Amino acid sequence: MRHRSLLLGWCRLSCREAWRFKISRTWASSSSTAFHWTAADVTSNNPEADPSLNLIDHLIQRGLVKDITDRDGLLETLQSGTKTTVYCGADPTAISLHVGNLVPLLGMLHFGIRGHEMIGLIGGATVEVGDPSGRDTERVKLENDVKNTNETSISQQMERLLKNGIEYARSKGYIDIGPVRIVNNATWWKDMSFLEFMGMVGRHLRVQEMLKRQSVQKRITSEAGIGYNEFTYQALQAYDFFHLHKKFGCKIQFGGSDQYGNIASGVDLTSRLQFAQSLPRIQTFGVTTPLLTTATGEKLGKSAGNAVWLDPALTSPFALYQYFVRLPDADVEKYLRILTLLPLSEIAAIVAKHGEDPSLRIGQHALGKEVTDIVHGLGFGEKAYVQSRILYSTPSEGIDYSADQIIDAFKNDSQLKALAAIDVVNERLIKVIQRVASNRSMKSIRELVNSGGVYVGPRLTRVDDVQAMVQPDWLINGRLLIIRLGKADMQIIKLD
Repeated sequence: MRHRSLLLGWCRLSCREAWRFKISRTWASSSSTAFHWTAADVTSNNPEADPSLNLIDHLIQRGLVKDITDRDGLLETLQSGTKTTVYCGADPTAISLHVGNLVPLLGMLHFGIRGHEMIGLIGGATVEVGDPSGRDTERVKLENDVKNTNETSISQQMERLLKNGIEYARSKGYIDIGPVRIVNNATWWKDMSFLEFMGMVGRHLRVQEMLKRQSVQKRITSEAGIGYNEFTYQALQAYDFFHLHKKFGCKIQFGGSDQYGNIASGVDLTSRLQFAQSLPRIQTFGVTTPLLTTATGEKLGKSAGNAVWLDPALTSPFALYQYFVRLPDADVEKYLRILTLLPLSEIAAIVAKHGEDPSLRIGQHALGKEVTDIVHGLGFGEKAYVQSRILYSTPSEGIDYSADQIIDAFKNDSQLKALAAIDVVNERLIKVIQRVASNRSMKSIRELVNSGGVYVGPRLTRVDDVQAMVQPDWLINGRLLIIRLGKADMQIIKLD
């Protein structure tokens, strides 16, 4: 399967027709309560229970803010007590979002869980043009069937992400959650002609300003240059902001730091079109989030070749969990602040506990559990933790889980097999291994046993006899057999 490049910073998300989740549905709830930082709006485990901390400062403390077009103006707008609307979008240039896209999405979610409306936008039209931001060369134009597949896939993914994010927020005590709306910019661009766009929008765009954008400057001076399509991309994204502002009252756009120029263009164009169309002069704002990097400065994303996908078919919940478990200690606190809704005080406690014995990777496990719950739904983080504990247990530790817990953790996982009890108990172990590890030859299985690389049962007892028979006391609760082959291959057999 080909995975095409997906814009990291500007999260434009999706479905082919605009739709809205009503407040009465489980997705979102709203409240007419004015925006105030008071404990009455939240439970005691929420960070905003501190009335001295406004939302923007809180996001800055979490490391979620790189730039704001007008910080003081945004603070004044939020402190007025009026709920507003925030949007974040992504062009469907790949079949899945990746972990880097979570950063601006979580920035928007912080507004949503405080009662503001969230709009996810998929760039079904703008993907045809191609965003030059963060690119050294022009994007390859997608075939229609690929583009349509990407739109559908990301639409479904965004539905899950927002639903899971909201349920995750509820589990942390957030109760004043705003509604969600998903739109596709192809809806309005399909009805606008080139002449109409130039007459209505083009006259308000200043080429001098467009040329100053970093994405344009970088490409103009490069050998590849920049096409007219990419040069005008910022104008299309700018108009998207105006359209959402005019139709839905959207005042804030979130995006990655490489999107600042495009977002600033939208703020400027909206102001100009308000004046030109005699609309109320309402200020709009742009907020950018830092690009997700490791402690060594390595960027995470498809263009960097190290993307961790949010689609479970591409990166399983366990693989996502393990990605964070493997992070170096230097990244843990930063990622906990950016990628979770844990209160800052709780993060500090986790980091302190982690520092007592870094080898236990307490911080990494906490991070993996939280992010997995956000992406895949409540409970998936705990299941991944159980999987991790089982797969990487040592003989001295053993496996201290019931058969039911293990079966639940590995449900729908290829490592969980089902065999008749008669084909397992009192059968030669090497024959059982061959049944469940079909990719291994009998010769290689014998060699592994002889070398002491096979472990069985809850205590992970080493077996080095090729004639060994499966013993009843190897079973967990009399109905589950665990066999470890080498260091990483774990076979879990449920007896029917």
